[in-house]
Amino acid sequence: MSASPLPCIVFFSSQNSTLYSYSINGRFIESVVESSRYVLSGVVMKDLNFLELLVYGNEKGELYVRDLPFLDLKRKFDISANNPIYSITVSKDRKYIFCGSFDGEFVFLADPNTLLQSQSKNSEESSESSSWL
Repeated sequence: MSASPLPCIVFFSSQNSTLYSYSINGRFIESVVESSRYVLSGVVMKDLNFLELLVYGNEKGELYVRDLPFLDLKRKFDISANNPIYSITVSKDRKYIFCGSFDGEFVFLADPNTLLQSQSKNSEESSESSSWL
């Protein structure tokens, strides 16, 4: 369940491989057909701008990041070759995503904007980049 900007509830149907987003009042918001049969380890997190994102894996070893409540795809990562992603955790400062897969592989992803911001503070130069979140 998401709280902002529009509170929503997200469901996944393995019968037709579709993610559904509904408002808390039951109004349909959006649906997205997935390429996999299962959505694993879904986590709702806030990005550095405090907008909510849905982060989840699948049985193919792919990690997805989608905007809530409209389920727009922000990023897709190939984490593990055909091994399901079983656990996803986000650091308290929202700068890192940690994921573990069936084969025992442990991967962490860092937001490149965070690294660039710390470098620009040191060199007092500003640079534009697109965040992975």
